Amino acid sequence: SQYKDPNNDFVVITQQYILVRIEQVVSVIRVYITAIALISLLIGGIGIANIMFATVTERTKEIGTMMAIGAKRRDILQLFLYQSTIIGLLGGLLGCILGASGSWFVVDLLNRSVQNLGGVISGGSIQTIYAPEWFLIASIVGILIGVAAGVLPARKAAKMDPVEALRYE
Repeated sequence: SQYKDPNNDFVVITQQYILVRIEQVVSVIRVYITAIALISLLIGGIGIANIMFATVTERTKEIGTMMAIGAKRRDILQLFLYQSTIIGLLGGLLGCILGASGSWFVVDLLNRSVQNLGGVISGGSIQTIYAPEWFLIASIVGILIGVAAGVLPARKAAKMDPVEALRYE
């Protein structure tokens, strides 16, 4: 806590006060990072959906041919869902690699800055710690975003009329 005596013109700041302030700053940063991550997931999902809609449009004739030779709607749906799932998984893995290398770069930069400053604090260094379960969670979330973004394009592809799809130019 902070103690200020009205009779004196100095302030005593305890370690507990500093820790409370640091926790407040960290919690605000955590909220902003979470908001940025959610916006990124939304944008990623929209990007995957756009790619899949374009893929369905480009492959209309192919879809018609597949349906004409006996592919069921379920087969077409699964094909496009698998593709969007793989896109989501690759995006999640790429995000993990970029995130890990970016955090390593920032921590390395901070450690070099601290060493250049010298003095009392130069003895220690900040360690980068990666939790493997978060990489798994990121990959699973990537897959889920891929599936969620691929449902509508896959349904559109599965509902195509084979005759119209074969005529498509």
